[in-house]
Amino acid sequence: MSNTTYSFKKPTKNEIRDVLEHGVIAQQSLDKITTTIKADIFHRNEKNQTKLTETFNNIMESEDAQLKIDVKRFIRKQLQTIIKAKASQEQLLNGKEKTHSITVKKVNNSMIDNVDGIYKGNFNESDYGKYVVVIQEKPKAKEKTLEECLQELMKKHEADKNQVLEALNKIC
Repeated sequence: MSNTTYSFKKPTKNEIRDVLEHGVIAQQSLDKITTTIKADIFHRNEKNQTKLTETFNNIMESEDAQLKIDVKRFIRKQLQTIIKAKASQEQLLNGKEKTHSITVKKVNNSMIDNVDGIYKGNFNESDYGKYVVVIQEKPKAKEKTLEECLQELMKKHEADKNQVLEALNKIC
């Protein structure tokens, strides 16, 4: 734990009013952005490209270093957060959200190799480093043994061996 102490100046009534005013406007903008992002991803092409991903790729090929930094930050902090929201996953995956996930990210070697077959879509060397819509299978949960389940239950209920045997005798 840090020994750093913090202090803040008490906000004025004008600052609070500004926060509310700008917060409402920001939320309205975010709602519109979210709808547009979901529509764009929903209408991706057979190469898993959208108008947004094509624009991102064009910006990454440009000379504007600051714009590249800003776009990468937007992708990481806003776009991916919006896409990973439960409601977005449900709408974009149409019922497959329990077994798959969808996002936008750069194509990497593991996506090109796709050894485990978890990525949906065919990515090749020419896609490397480009932003695309990626659908992948979620890792399957490891099946627990009866012993592991019983150990968890014993820990949860703070039960010892005798209590477990007594409970088993009642139900068997």
